[in-house]
Amino acid sequence: RPHCSCPTDTHATMAGRTVFVGNLPSDVRPAELEDLFHKYGKIENVDVKYKADATFAFVDFRDERDAADAARGRDGVRFSDKNIRVEVKRGAAPRGGGGGGYGGGGYGG
Repeated sequence: RPHCSCPTDTHATMAGRTVFVGNLPSDVRPAELEDLFHKYGKIENVDVKYKADATFAFVDFRDERDAADAARGRDGVRFSDKNIRVEVKRGAAPRGGGGGGYGGGGYGG
């Protein structure tokens, strides 16, 4: 019997409902991003990534239309002395192609 393709399908559908938010201040809190984006629709998750050279986040909306509206409405706006970059996350495969599928291994143990 074939494996469930759920993880792949879920990733593909989440891609259209998630916005990437870049050029964030290093001290940004998830609650601040919820405040910034809540008017566009129901937010399911805010995931802030704190790196040494950049802070960015992924905001997951319940509906992909809300994500598109948020990207249009908030891209380039001033947030805490920075112009943030907001775009809808697209595609299931990272740039540079790559394997797809279920990764290594597979059956049993």
